[in-house]
Amino acid sequence: MKGINTPGQALDCGGVTSFAPSRGGVSHLAVPALVRKRNHNDVPFLSRRWGMIPKSSIVILGLACLICITIGCTRPVSIKNTVSKTTANPTIEIACITKMQTDEHWGAVKSGARLAASEARITVEFYAPMSEADFQKQYQYFLEAIQKKVDAILISPSDEAMLAPLVAQAKAQGIVVVSIDSGFSKAEVDFHISSDNFKLGEDAARAVLALQPRPIKASIIGSLAESLNMQERIAGIVSVLDDYPESSISMDFSGAEENIAKEITSRLLGSESGTNVVFALEENSAHGVADTLISMGSDTSLVFIAFGSSKQQISLLEKDIIDLLVVENSFNMGYLGIMKAVELIKGEKPETRNLKTDYALITKDTLRTPENQRLAFPVY
Repeated sequence: MKGINTPGQALDCGGVTSFAPSRGGVSHLAVPALVRKRNHNDVPFLSRRWGMIPKSSIVILGLACLICITIGCTRPVSIKNTVSKTTANPTIEIACITKMQTDEHWGAVKSGARLAASEARITVEFYAPMSEADFQKQYQYFLEAIQKKVDAILISPSDEAMLAPLVAQAKAQGIVVVSIDSGFSKAEVDFHISSDNFKLGEDAARAVLALQPRPIKASIIGSLAESLNMQERIAGIVSVLDDYPESSISMDFSGAEENIAKEITSRLLGSESGTNVVFALEENSAHGVADTLISMGSDTSLVFIAFGSSKQQISLLEKDIIDLLVVENSFNMGYLGIMKAVELIKGEKPETRNLKTDYALITKDTLRTPENQRLAFPVY
């Protein structure tokens, strides 16, 4: 293949995961007591050993136990594995709502958020639908976070237009809203943290010009047309390739589903479109494209650009299936998202409302450089 040196303690419960750092005097997980069903021989046992206990003694004993519990158990306990907010031990509570539960990108985002929560000594609760295309579920999680009156909401919107009214509703109730990974064009959040997605698209397209002789016949496979980060990446690619009139571009969306990405790729390569470049704009789409290329034994003249840094993608890069990886700092998105939310909750005024995280364009030849290893092989 062609080469280019381009610079460039949680508890999961369905779609909800809670994380609360250890704090002195605070219990984070209430474990239900095991209750044994008593048989009729229990009372005679007490009777044989001590004689029957008078009812008045039982009442006194019960009151004594209640007093001991009241005096001795001053720790706030929550059955949802989060720290309850009390006057004696106030805690900041943040809801982090991502696009989906699975894939390594979101795992890295949540790892960053957990580290920040531990350092800031706050509580973070994670919410995510099983599928990125489940807009209604993400809407429901956002609404529930507002109703719960959390201090802040970290959100990566799948359908930014659908969630925009909830951003306004949350802010009207004094809840800080920070968007990460993907933002809003139809709502004003308190802070936004992501890669410069337009520039990611531009840089990826420029890399293709060095890898593939013209004319470029490109196919772009994104996750969701409704996601702003997908729109920005596509716009960046198009802005570069539009300067070459002989180039052509097709666009499809997989819903971040590998099987759909496989079907799209099979259709493209089985047609007479002449596709010689494929851009897979996120991890799951990239996996689906790669599976198809491997199964079809595709011509190595096709250039495959993938966004993401999953273990599978790294392996595919090393095997020359992927020509170029566009790697974001997913961990920092989660970490900085929590830290900025905490600052805003405390009344601190940021100099800017927009922060861009770093990224790199990585080839097989540049994978082992120290800077690229930091992004491609993060240590949490």
